Amino acid sequence: MAVTGLDAALGYLARTLSAIPGIKAAPKYAADAPSDFPYVWILPGGGRWTSVSGGFIKGMRSIVVELHLKKGELKVSTEEAMKYAEQIPRAILADVTLGATVSTIGDVTDTGLVMMKFGALETVGFKWTIEDVKII
Repeated sequence: MAVTGLDAALGYLARTLSAIPGIKAAPKYAADAPSDFPYVWILPGGGRWTSVSGGFIKGMRSIVVELHLKKGELKVSTEEAMKYAEQIPRAILADVTLGATVSTIGDVTDTGLVMMKFGALETVGFKWTIEDVKII
């Protein structure tokens, strides 16, 4: 039987996104201070849990995927980030069950290219949110 649920979905995304050419790291759990960039941080977002019959619960969650690049010369950082602007959402949406770890997912939304921080390090990149991650 396959391992399912939010934690398993994070693991699937880590494996899938780390396989994208050029991504240096996309671990299931983030490092305190990544040293290799582009770096993808995958983390559970908000959502809700509801009770269903028989003591089971159903979750409608979100998962956040952040692409971080060192903020150096902004033009170079922007060009690098744009390589992944569609590639990462395509990889996510290629399997709406996230490797059979969840029932389905909804839309993938993003913030556009933004300045971010990873700890004390200033970065530039995208933040995607996988909406309506259905967990039963």
